[in-house]
Amino acid sequence: MNSLIVIGASCFLATLLSIVLRRKADLPPVPDASWSTSGLADRPWRTYKKWSKSLGPIFSMRRNTTLPTLLRPFGFLLPNASTTIVIDSLDILVELFQKRSEIFSDRPWWPMVQLLGRQDNVGFIPYGNKLREARKLLHAELNPQVVRKWEPLVEEITQKLMIDLKNAPKGDADHLRRTIRQSVESLMFRLTYGVEPSEDFLSQMAEASKQTGAGLQPGRWAVNSFPILTYVPEWAPGASFKKWARQAKERYVKIVRDPFDMVKADMKYGTAGPSFVSNRLGALKEKSSPASKKLIMTTAGSVFNAGTDSTCSIIETLFVLLSLHPSVQEHIYKEIFDTLSTISIPFDSANSSLPRLPEPRDMKYLEYTESTIKEAFRFNTPVPLLAHTPSISNIYSDWRIPKGAWILANLWSINHDEKTFKDPYGFQADRFLDHAVRDPTSYAFGLGRRACPGVSFAMMFLRLVVVRTVSLFEILPIEGPSKTNLKELHFTTGITSSPKVVNCVFKPRDSNWQ
Repeated sequence: MNSLIVIGASCFLATLLSIVLRRKADLPPVPDASWSTSGLADRPWRTYKKWSKSLGPIFSMRRNTTLPTLLRPFGFLLPNASTTIVIDSLDILVELFQKRSEIFSDRPWWPMVQLLGRQDNVGFIPYGNKLREARKLLHAELNPQVVRKWEPLVEEITQKLMIDLKNAPKGDADHLRRTIRQSVESLMFRLTYGVEPSEDFLSQMAEASKQTGAGLQPGRWAVNSFPILTYVPEWAPGASFKKWARQAKERYVKIVRDPFDMVKADMKYGTAGPSFVSNRLGALKEKSSPASKKLIMTTAGSVFNAGTDSTCSIIETLFVLLSLHPSVQEHIYKEIFDTLSTISIPFDSANSSLPRLPEPRDMKYLEYTESTIKEAFRFNTPVPLLAHTPSISNIYSDWRIPKGAWILANLWSINHDEKTFKDPYGFQADRFLDHAVRDPTSYAFGLGRRACPGVSFAMMFLRLVVVRTVSLFEILPIEGPSKTNLKELHFTTGITSSPKVVNCVFKPRDSNWQ
C-alpha cells in the first residue's frame, strides 16, 4: 500500500514537473536577468526594440517585477495573465491579430477597470456579442461609405481651428496645445452628442482620463495582480484604493450618462441635431430594450474617449515636424495650389491666395501631402504599443502563448525597422510616394476585429487640418527657422505618445487675412 502511494506521488510530481518545464520551454525567450529594466519607465517601446535585437521578434516577460516590493515574493502565484509577450514583427501580428482573430481579439483585463466603471467602454469589452454590437453601431455612422455626411462638421471645426491658430499668442506652447485639444474635443463631442461641450464636462472628462491612466498604471495597484482584493471593504486597512476607485467611477458614470440623457430629452422635444446618439436612438425599433439604449450610451462615451488623445497626438507631431521642414511645407503648398488651379474655377479670396481652400474631396489628388501624413504616423506612432490577449492558449512557431497573456504589439519598433524603412529615424516626407513601401496607417489604428471603426472619420479630419493649415500659414519654430535636428525632439510616455513641447508659431501667408 505504501509503495503504491509512493509510486502515485512520484508519478504526480513527475507529471507536474514535466508540465512546469514544458510551460517554461514553450514560452518565447525572456530577457536576461542582468538586463536593466530602467528604460521601461520612459518610452518602453525603445527598450523592447533593443531587447528584440537579441531575443528575436517575439519574446516574453513575467510581470511580477512590476509588483509592489512587498508582493514580489508572491509573484509565482500569478496566473497566465502575468505573462507579457512582446511582438515587433508585422508578419507575426497579421498572423495572430488578423488570421487568428477569433482567438486574439480580447483585451487584457485589469480588475481596476471594473472598479472604475470602464467595463462597458468599447476599448475594454471582452470579445463577443456585446463588442460586435457596439462596433456595428460605430460602423453604421463612421464607415467609409457614409462618413462624408460628417464633412460639414469637420469643415466647420477645422475652420475654427484655423482662426484660433491665427489668434494664438506667439511663443505660448501650452496655449497651442490647449487650442488643438479644444478643437478635437469639440469635434468628438459634436459628433457624439450634436452640441458643444461645456467647460464643466471637459474638466470632468480630463480628470476621468487621468484617473483611468492611473488605474491602468503597471505595478501601482495590487488588485490588478490579485483580483481577490476587489472584495475587500473600503474601511479595511490598506483598502483606500476602493474609495478612490468608487469616486472615480461615480464621476465617469455621470459624464457618460448626462449628455446621453440630454440628447434623449432634445429628441423628445424635436430639437436634437444630427449626432451619433440621436441617429442611433432614432434607428431603434419602437419597443427596443433598455439594454439597447444602454449600449448606445456606453458606446457614445467610448467615442469621445477613444478619439481625442490619439488625434491630438498626430496633429501635434505633424505641426512640430512641419515647423522643422519648411521645404516640405512649400512642397505641400505647391501641390495644393497646382491641384486647385487645375480642378477649380479661380476666384478672388480674402482668406487665401489659392483659388479656394482645399476640401476633403481634394485629398485624392494630393499624394505628397498624403505621404507626409503617413510619414508622421511612422516617425512618432500615436499609440506605440497595442495590447491584445488570447481567449485560449495557442502555439505560434513552436512558442506557447498562454490564455490571458498580454500580447504587446510594438508598433513603434515596427515603424523603425531598418530592414523595412531606409533611415528609419529620419523624416522623409516623400517616403510613401513609393506605394511598395508599407503604409503605417494600415495598422496604426489597430488590426483584426479590434481595429478602430472610426479611422475614416479621423483621417478625414486630420487631412483637412494639414492642408488648411499649410494653405493659410507658414509653420515656424518658436526660435525661427533653424537647422533640422530630429534627435532633439522628445516625446511623452503613455498609452499615446505626443511631442513633449509643441513649440511652433503660425505665420499667415496672406497679411491681409482678417
